[in-house]
Amino acid sequence: MCSTTYSKNSLDRLPVRNAELSNRRLSSTRTALLMRLVELSAAAFNHLGAEFYHKPFVIAGVNPYPAQRTIAQWFDPAAFSIPPASCYCYGNSGRDVLTGPRSSNLDLTAAKRFRITESANLAFRAEFFNALNHPQFAIPGNTTIGSNGVGSISATARPSRQIQFALRLVF
Repeated sequence: MCSTTYSKNSLDRLPVRNAELSNRRLSSTRTALLMRLVELSAAAFNHLGAEFYHKPFVIAGVNPYPAQRTIAQWFDPAAFSIPPASCYCYGNSGRDVLTGPRSSNLDLTAAKRFRITESANLAFRAEFFNALNHPQFAIPGNTTIGSNGVGSISATARPSRQIQFALRLVF
């Protein structure tokens, strides 16, 4: 996460000093998640018929990522198998063995203060959340090997661009 604030009050040094160039502020916050981990599980039933979850087996030689990853198939469930219920054992899959989609976000804020009288100011503020409006997908919602829709992404991590304006009178 990187946060930056830039104030335009430094324009006071220029020979041209007018109200439009002073009392400005720009701020930005950038968040980048380069690797989000995905944990897999495998559903199985014990001898009493109760469902429980444990780790799946990794099938050797099968790439868990398809050649072209899409939101419909982020990882290949055929690279994993469910341990048989008769063995009462955990699979050999480690914790967080897969990565989810990357996420990058930029929030911007622009603010300007207008002097009305000696003791009154009018402050205007515009905020842009997810300013670049890039889709930022969540990790796959269903990571249980053997169930329907496993490996697909059905949600976004952040909402689309949102713009907010504020006007404040200070006296």
